[in-house]
Amino acid sequence: MKITNIGVLIGINIILLLTLVGTLVFFSFKSSPQKPQSVEIHSQNSVIAAPVGELAASMQIYINEQDLVTAFELVDVDLTRNTRSVVWFYADTFELTQIYKKYESTKVGDTPWLFGDKALIERNLSIINGSYNCVPITDTPLPRLMPGVDQYTKHLCVVAVPPDYGKFSGYLSAWLTRTPTNEEIYRLVKRMREFSAKIN
Repeated sequence: MKITNIGVLIGINIILLLTLVGTLVFFSFKSSPQKPQSVEIHSQNSVIAAPVGELAASMQIYINEQDLVTAFELVDVDLTRNTRSVVWFYADTFELTQIYKKYESTKVGDTPWLFGDKALIERNLSIINGSYNCVPITDTPLPRLMPGVDQYTKHLCVVAVPPDYGKFSGYLSAWLTRTPTNEEIYRLVKRMREFSAKIN
């Protein structure tokens, strides 16, 4: 009788173990929530390189640790051809990344940098001179170019890359979830210029 009871206990333990293993395997393959992603687009004419290693990690951590910035976009500008080429994009939401990827995959040809209304051109030119700008997303072409972007981004702040006067080769833009206060703009622009100075 004792041998039968031991056999039953061993059998029950084996069944429980197999059930536990099966459950763990099932949940390990179950789809998890979509994680933030970066998009790297390598342009053959690009002067700026996408951030890698510690710089890329610190930019991503900066976005993930606060609620104001939802994305960074790094753009190379060719002033002689008046074109802009995206080098790198990172967003903390899967949906915003998908909107961005759709835009990048459907655009045709070079994207002009100085175009649009006078205010947009003046803002872009101010970046060359070492200034920065922070504007509502509705004052930019983004809602027209990327339908749905305004659900995730309400404001845009831009600084030159590198931040030094006379060395302009592109810009870093921060996509914001809301309108920032003056204090938030000050802190954000300072941090963006620190990132910009480390971009090659």
